[in-house]
Amino acid sequence: MLQNISFFGRYVLWHYTRAFTELAQTGANLLWFIGHFFSLGTLVRTFFAPWKRMAESYPSIIDIGQFFETLIVNTLMRAVGIIMRSFLLVIGIITLLAGTLCYILAFIVWILLPLLLILSVSYGITLLFL
Repeated sequence: MLQNISFFGRYVLWHYTRAFTELAQTGANLLWFIGHFFSLGTLVRTFFAPWKRMAESYPSIIDIGQFFETLIVNTLMRAVGIIMRSFLLVIGIITLLAGTLCYILAFIVWILLPLLLILSVSYGITLLFL
């Protein structure tokens, strides 16, 4: 009986110290991964850049038709880049928020887990004797 009490005490100590910090590190790694998976920083820095660097160079000889043709193509490629990066940013931010909510929920569940264990055992014992 004394070993069980000692085991439970060591479990609670581990649960609220080392395992808690490891859970925090795991959650931080998850959020870091999501941010880097979607390259959120790069998407923000290159928001107005042409998509896939698809751009034409302007002609060296002054030709109004060629100049406006290049201007339209480059503007369209920047518009495509803005649309695609906006879409990826929205998806990335939604995923980051979902990961953050799961992270917070995991902390709440982890804090309440020993209490849930005690309640489950006591409820099982009462069901056994009723």
